[in-house]
Amino acid sequence: MFSGPFKLLSSMNVVAVKAVVAIGLLIVPNARASGQTLQLAEPLQEIFLDGLPRSRGTRSIGGAFLVGLRLDGRAHRFEPKAVRILLGDNVPKPDLLCVRILSRDGRYAARGQYKLAVASDPTPLLDFPTRYLERLKDYMTTDFAMIAVSGKSCDNLKQSHLFVVADGDATNARQLIVQLHTGDEPARVQLGRDNDLLGPAVPCDRPANGPTLGYTAECALRLPTGFHAGGYQLSIRETGSGGETTIKTYSLVLPTFAGREQK
Repeated sequence: MFSGPFKLLSSMNVVAVKAVVAIGLLIVPNARASGQTLQLAEPLQEIFLDGLPRSRGTRSIGGAFLVGLRLDGRAHRFEPKAVRILLGDNVPKPDLLCVRILSRDGRYAARGQYKLAVASDPTPLLDFPTRYLERLKDYMTTDFAMIAVSGKSCDNLKQSHLFVVADGDATNARQLIVQLHTGDEPARVQLGRDNDLLGPAVPCDRPANGPTLGYTAECALRLPTGFHAGGYQLSIRETGSGGETTIKTYSLVLPTFAGREQK
């Protein structure tokens, strides 16, 4: 078990992640059409604090780091039984996948490892036997940062692909919401392909309505139309007070699904 929700944050801090992945227009089948459930490879680890954790402040944060990825769409009540992984069709699958969930207020944190090799559904549900079912239903979907990491380790982002985790339906998404924990410097995110930038860098703003201890900034990144298979990167750019720029780069998988028309 981890000692608290901020261990989940600190273990996701990386210097750089570079890889070649398949990425596509997010046209995700309706959740009701997906019947497969991925089983846990080990017991679910989770914690729910009675009160808000003490903020560590921003000056102790060593630059912005990625906490979660979600698709744009109408916010709704969080449904723990509807959490699913967006794998897509014809995407190489590792043996194990680790899913991490953190609430914006920092009170809830969870991680679970799932057996992925047998997955045939492009958007399988996740076995999520939370002890806090009723308490989590008090949250909206926009109150959570969720992310999935491929490989045997939940913390090895350097040699992993990152996947989007969704709650319920996720159809015809046009924006990827990147959730960060940032320091004092402003951050921007940008997509790239084969080391070429795609579109402008997008600024990250503090999310509205509520405490921001789990993640402190969100960046609404519009996905370019006409995705093609190839290598894509998500870069986080920070500019210091002296004008210096630092960049962290992550690889991720945004799926296309066979038999669905791209718009």
